[in-house]
Amino acid sequence: MPDEKMMMEAPSPDPADLDSIALSQALRDVEAANARVIDLTHRLLQSEQQRRALADELERLRLRVAGGPAAAAARSLRRVLGTAKRAARKVLLVREK
Repeated sequence: MPDEKMMMEAPSPDPADLDSIALSQALRDVEAANARVIDLTHRLLQSEQQRRALADELERLRLRVAGGPAAAAARSLRRVLGTAKRAARKVLLVREK
């Protein structure tokens, strides 16, 4: 039981020492938190740049498709189908009479 006796007789730590230890730990915690914030901010900015680049690419592709041969073919097809629909309606109307 000498350990118990030593523990009972051990001097209590100086409050100034405890404050110093607590302050050191708090400073390390703040440094770690700041490093994390900086890392997250950097990753957020990279993600935003990538999002903008993808949005720009998507807009370029939309414009290319809208103005390209496929768009012209689709417009022509819609006109032909519209004409065919009108002709079919006329035929049906004539049959009903």
